[in-house]
Amino acid sequence: MTDALAAVARERPADIWPRVEANAGLFGHDLWLTRQGSGSGFWDGGWDASPDDPSVGRWLTGWVAKPYGETSIYMGTDGWLHFEDE
Repeated sequence: MTDALAAVARERPADIWPRVEANAGLFGHDLWLTRQGSGSGFWDGGWDASPDDPSVGRWLTGWVAKPYGETSIYMGTDGWLHFEDE
């Protein structure tokens, strides 16, 4: 998630970063939902300036979440959770 936060801070600091800082837990949750293609997340998480301006949610989806692609989590034989792409 730190790479995703760095992308937001670097690319769109003025209009998004204050909301990300204030809602870090929601950002992480929506990042996971969006990268998994769940149909929710940044699209419906209230990130846009208004319902008439969906540019922020679209940007977060395209530039922050989608580059990570989908992954699955599984319990390893060591008892730890692992990401499928590790």
